[in-house]
Amino acid sequence: MLRFPNEPDKTALAIVHAAMTDALAEMELNKDDHACSLEDFTARYPESAKCFTPALAETTLKGLLRASQDSALYQLTDYHWLLLYEVLDNFTEVFNDEPIYVGGGELVTKYGVKNIDFHDFIDCYFWDTDFLIEPDSMINMREKGRQSMAFNQEAYGVIQRWAPHPEELALTKVLPT
Repeated sequence: MLRFPNEPDKTALAIVHAAMTDALAEMELNKDDHACSLEDFTARYPESAKCFTPALAETTLKGLLRASQDSALYQLTDYHWLLLYEVLDNFTEVFNDEPIYVGGGELVTKYGVKNIDFHDFIDCYFWDTDFLIEPDSMINMREKGRQSMAFNQEAYGVIQRWAPHPEELALTKVLPT
């Protein structure tokens, strides 16, 4: 299970799983044509594409999906949150128009979901969206400003859209308290 600020109910988890599954299926379809894959990935995930290659995003999403289905609780990094944010954004946009075209058919039949308010979902289940801050804004804050706003160490790299170090993509098990 992924660690969210508010524990997701079954419907919210189904939305997260459907969004990741749909994104992975789309990545798999585009994998054979590298140029198409990179172009499509950059168009669909403009901010994540600055940090992730399509292959790294796919591997990361597979790890997130596995962790989300595990009984253990996993802490995500800002790199995960950025990718998950764009995956959910794309999914909800298509789902709200045509749920049949995405892996959300079960959301309609099993959970009665007809519309997903992306912004409400993010407000409820994301700690913050610091990863969306403009790179220049982060630089202009300087170290004291970043400390006063309680940015974690990895936030700087994500906001600057640097490629993640493998340690920054490690999902950490959260020990029970």
